[in-house]
Amino acid sequence: MNREKRFGELYKVPPLAALDHRLFLNSKGEDERLQKIPRHIRRKMKVEGQRIGKKYINIMNSIKNSGVGYQVDALIRQFSIEYTHRYASSGLLTQPASFNYFEPFCSIKLIERSTAPYIEPLAEIDHLFSVSDFFDYLTSKDTPQFTISDLAVLPEGVIYNFTQNGALTDFTYMTPEGREFVISGFSMVRHGNSIHWFVLGGEILSESEWNERVNDEFILDPSGVPPEKRKFIDEIAQRQNGRSGAPLALEGTQTAIRTIVAGETDLITFKHVARCHMQESENTFHLYCDDPEVFSGISDVSEREEILNTMRDRIESASVMWNMAEGFLQLFSYFRFKLTIPLSSFAPDMKAMPKGAKGGQGIGARFKHVTSIEVSDINQSVLRSYTSPHLDVETEGHWRRIAPESYGRDRDGNQIKGRTWVKVTNKWRARADHPKSVYIKSSVAAAKIQISDYIRASHEPDLSENRKQNASVLYVMRCAAMKEEIYKVGWTSNSAEQRARELSLATGVPLSFVVVDAWQHPDPAALEKGVHALLTPYRLNDSREFFSLKYPQLKGIIETEIKRTERYRGR
Repeated sequence: MNREKRFGELYKVPPLAALDHRLFLNSKGEDERLQKIPRHIRRKMKVEGQRIGKKYINIMNSIKNSGVGYQVDALIRQFSIEYTHRYASSGLLTQPASFNYFEPFCSIKLIERSTAPYIEPLAEIDHLFSVSDFFDYLTSKDTPQFTISDLAVLPEGVIYNFTQNGALTDFTYMTPEGREFVISGFSMVRHGNSIHWFVLGGEILSESEWNERVNDEFILDPSGVPPEKRKFIDEIAQRQNGRSGAPLALEGTQTAIRTIVAGETDLITFKHVARCHMQESENTFHLYCDDPEVFSGISDVSEREEILNTMRDRIESASVMWNMAEGFLQLFSYFRFKLTIPLSSFAPDMKAMPKGAKGGQGIGARFKHVTSIEVSDINQSVLRSYTSPHLDVETEGHWRRIAPESYGRDRDGNQIKGRTWVKVTNKWRARADHPKSVYIKSSVAAAKIQISDYIRASHEPDLSENRKQNASVLYVMRCAAMKEEIYKVGWTSNSAEQRARELSLATGVPLSFVVVDAWQHPDPAALEKGVHALLTPYRLNDSREFFSLKYPQLKGIIETEIKRTERYRGR
């Protein structure tokens, strides 16, 4: 459904009713528009207003209590309630910028026997998916070739929600620089030749970074707000003492700021035509977008350039989430994919299910008992890399919103209502991030890989107390013969200096190893595995413990992993 049809009900709202009533209040707080209306009509209007007010409350409660409760569909309901509340209290023109990105996930309706609009989520289909299995699908030779045009078969106007199964921290997504993200879920909906989508997640911050964000609260400044929204925003700012509030943590995490990246992707040109980045705090959403119309009214060149740079930095700071969004576009195909396995390939120990069961003819099938595992040590992890399809951003034009009843032209010159295509070069919108590998860190995969080690360890004596008494350490060493910044990272139950002497005695080492730094740890073997996983992009040889990177970056990765393991041990 195109934008004109989605906004169809709003065209029925009288222009005067579309405005915020605060704009018409006199010094006594009375609406001047009502003064000229006869008293008996005002009484009827009051009764009707009370009826509509009760309807609004019922509608918002109904929206709040609907859905399956997963974070992505709860987010759609959060925005639906916010937009409905603004319609109810402030007219049509006070919707936030997020409305441009989440309106496609909603249906705009009118309360019966009125022109009072409200918003509710579109029909939804919810999915739970295994991240591990999904990435097996993406990297399998049996997976069909995917193009963005494959999504043209999506039913129009139906939301497809995809939620990661299990704890968020079971799977994290990392940049080559070691920045770590979690993703809660992904949603998309098709309207015509456009896919509208969003990813809900956030970057995992260290405790000090989180505290810095908490203390970085800023004062809300309504001065740049359009006049039609000014009264509404002023009232909100006063109610919140003008403060943005502390950042909100993503559900299931302690130090990941709740972040949303959203966009619109064209199925014909294979390009993103709109993108935005939002982070939520107690009192507001911090929204950054690449909509040229937002910046067109800024005449000061230096101010405009500063805003553009800030916008680009914010959008690109969540490059992992953008890259994964382009991968998650394949989730629809993943759920439709079926791999045919011939009966002859079943293992000999698989048993046949009996046919002719009591009460019916039964079914013919093969089954096998398998043992499930539980991830009990979430410090263990393995890394795998994935490079998503890389879609460009449209730089040769953009949509300009016009009056709802006005007609414009689409990119092919066809008449369209409510917006028009502007053909202009916006090179600044181009993506700065090139195709990069995202590293998926999986504690579940580690459990699967190491299950035999766990079984074997169960028959061995517990050495954890000995490790603590021996003050085992994780060390970083360098060999003076290596001119570049190449470091050896390992652990030892002895002192780091003694281990350096042992390594230096090897005949193939021309100069001695020196200890750069060392950290005592109760379980350095587990710490080493976690650190090595984070350092995978910098490893020189899969069978050796040497890594090439700047030392401050190396130290930061190690200390981040130490804090993470300490946090989990403290639970």
